Amino acid sequence: MTTSLHTTAPGKVLLFGEYAVLDGGQALVAAVARRAHCTVEPADGVEVVGTGIGAMRWPLDGPDVLPFARALFGLAEPPPGRYTLESDAFSERGGRMKLGLGSSAATTVALAAAIRQSTDPATLFGLAQAAHRAAQGTGSGADVAAVAFGGVLAYRWHADGPLIAGDGAATVRPITGGRDRLAMAWSGRPASTTALVARVRAFADADPLRYRYWMDQLAEAAEEACLVWASGGDLTDPAGTSLDLLAALGEAAGVDLVLPTHWRLDALAEPHGCRVKPTGAGGGDLAWIAGPDAEAEAQAAAALAAAGERIIWLPVDPVGATLAKGAGDATKTRATP
Repeated sequence: MTTSLHTTAPGKVLLFGEYAVLDGGQALVAAVARRAHCTVEPADGVEVVGTGIGAMRWPLDGPDVLPFARALFGLAEPPPGRYTLESDAFSERGGRMKLGLGSSAATTVALAAAIRQSTDPATLFGLAQAAHRAAQGTGSGADVAAVAFGGVLAYRWHADGPLIAGDGAATVRPITGGRDRLAMAWSGRPASTTALVARVRAFADADPLRYRYWMDQLAEAAEEACLVWASGGDLTDPAGTSLDLLAALGEAAGVDLVLPTHWRLDALAEPHGCRVKPTGAGGGDLAWIAGPDAEAEAQAAAALAAAGERIIWLPVDPVGATLAKGAGDATKTRATP
């Protein structure tokens, strides 16, 4: 690479369809305005530096400290350069409070944009999702899709989807009409998506009929939520239904998907007509305050803050990856959903 390059990609929040999306169900996922960055400087070889993680040369000649970068480079040969990845916006308190906003998906998409020198969302999704599955062996790609396309999406990972990504395919449908920012409350602890998914998968293997029942219920709730979001309607009941279903699934699987903290937050929000549900795989990270309208959600968020809870407002980001070439060049190419 003969000139410097800077790419970015947003974070994500999975709002509805958790776990069901791993089995072909629909999910509602939003891109949010916390961005990962990839800066590329000219160099003779290929080196990737992950801020706070470590460095990796390609071809790999040392510790595999950046498995997603390694998987991505195995799918698309990178131009020579020094690639520096930074995702500080995805945590707070000096990195001690991980927010669960999809930093690995965002950095992978930003790196893919730098390699391809493109912000085409379908191209970036296909490449980054294939790399994600190669690195971790599973993953619905809902997080990767939100990061690549931006905005709010109805998403499915299924065999006959039009977007091909490695060993699978997806359907991505942008949805408008809902909130332009999301009120989040910190659950008090980070969550390990990999560990939680493994526990639920173990339940699926042990009791496939009961597992299928809960997946069908979660998928149906997500489909209803997508319709409500598109109409700009009241999100209270869909959020409450999803909260109850996640709690029931966790009880059946023997894993805490809904914590006592979630029930406490929910009780604080209910007097204001809102419900509080986990995001993503549950078990920690951020919880979403959802209600009849944005005003009610703001009132509930204020009540939780007055009770000492940590509130984080996340604007929905309509833009996927961005790309700027050349030092000091302010011209940016943005993904178009």
